[in-house]
Amino acid sequence: MEFLKGVIEADGKIDEREEFAIEKIDAIFKEAGRAFSKTNIEMAKNTAQESLQKGKEAVERGAEKLSNTGKNLLKKFLK
Repeated sequence: MEFLKGVIEADGKIDEREEFAIEKIDAIFKEAGRAFSKTNIEMAKNTAQESLQKGKEAVERGAEKLSNTGKNLLKKFLK
């Protein structure tokens, strides 16, 4: 934005149309930044949810294996 302002100020005067154009461009950049941030937040949220789900599934599989191992050991000792 500073570069554009410098270009506009190069002739020594800023008219109403130039000021309006700078305001519009600034608003567009700000909106694009917000949209980009929302997209990044949504992507991070989805990635975290997927990671948590995979972690939960891994823990469940591990618990099942431990349970089966425990059952097998108990059977051996009770024979």
